[in-house]
Amino acid sequence: SAPFTITATVPAGTANGTVLAAAAAVSSAAPADGTPANNTASTTTTVVNPPPPVVPPPPPPPAADMQITISDSADPVAPGATVVYTVTVLNAGPSTVTDAVVTVVVPSGLTFVSAPAGCTFASASSTVTCSVGMLASGSSTQLQIVTAVSPTFSGTLAVPASVVSGVPDPVPANNSDTELTTVIAPVVAPAEAADVGVALVVSPASAVVGNTLVYTATVTNNGPSPAVNVVLTEVLPAGVDFVSASTGCTFDAATRVVTCSLGTLAPGATAVVTITTTAAAVGPATVDVAASVGAATPDPDASNNSASVAATVLAQADVSITKTAAIDGSLITYTIGVANAGASTAVAVTVTDVLPAGVDFVSPGITVGDG
Repeated sequence: SAPFTITATVPAGTANGTVLAAAAAVSSAAPADGTPANNTASTTTTVVNPPPPVVPPPPPPPAADMQITISDSADPVAPGATVVYTVTVLNAGPSTVTDAVVTVVVPSGLTFVSAPAGCTFASASSTVTCSVGMLASGSSTQLQIVTAVSPTFSGTLAVPASVVSGVPDPVPANNSDTELTTVIAPVVAPAEAADVGVALVVSPASAVVGNTLVYTATVTNNGPSPAVNVVLTEVLPAGVDFVSASTGCTFDAATRVVTCSLGTLAPGATAVVTITTTAAAVGPATVDVAASVGAATPDPDASNNSASVAATVLAQADVSITKTAAIDGSLITYTIGVANAGASTAVAVTVTDVLPAGVDFVSPGITVGDG
């Protein structure tokens, strides 16, 4: 045998699975071949093309879902309080960012106090800017901005925060957040105040000398606070004489002042004080009695802190007459006595004497005495 090799090339572009048939024949010139049936042979080859090379897909473009939240340390707060705002920045990926920047606006009503290293405050724009730097996917960081509420502010403070980076953000809606802080001015209790007032009446409205005059003073606390250490004073003029007064009252004869300590009067409460006197003036006369009231608690209305009332002392004269006769021969002397037993002076007193028949008038004789 004499084997030999033939090398062939499959044409480019031959379809995968193509069957190639190759035939070979052999012959000789002499001697004659006694078995010509095996003078030919053939074989088939199926074309198997190698798979195309796997080209990896291009990497996705960088993207980083930056998220930010801001919260306050207290809510509500009072004017002048310190409020710390905590800013939380999260990189939800998938890419790392290296240049994240956070801004927080300090609104009117707040005063910037401090911020962490890497933050600056621009007073012109009232903005805190913080360079966060690199944040890997899934990592977060926190910043605390310290502020103070204006002492005169009340209402709602809106503090916005935002974050940006050079990496595209697929969800920009969560790149900002705003915290609302309520500032409530403390309730200031109203100052204590008690409107005390006095009303004064006299009974009866008129009397003769020696009769009783009763003065009734009604003290009222019109509120709104309790009236502490309430004191009523009444000045008695010379036309009346003090007899007695309610419990808690004293009379100073030198000053003719009645002083009554009434203690504490609740809002809406009243105290009634009576002072009994006798009329001492010789009528006719008008006697004025003045009353005033005060308390340790401030009074918002002083116009009703005093009152006065007048009583009339009536004139009263009790005139009487007596008559006697003395006979001396033919002369009869009549003696007429006129007296005033009343408290008042009898004015324009007239005496009329009728002489009986048979008597002739000789002359009058008048003598005025104290009796």
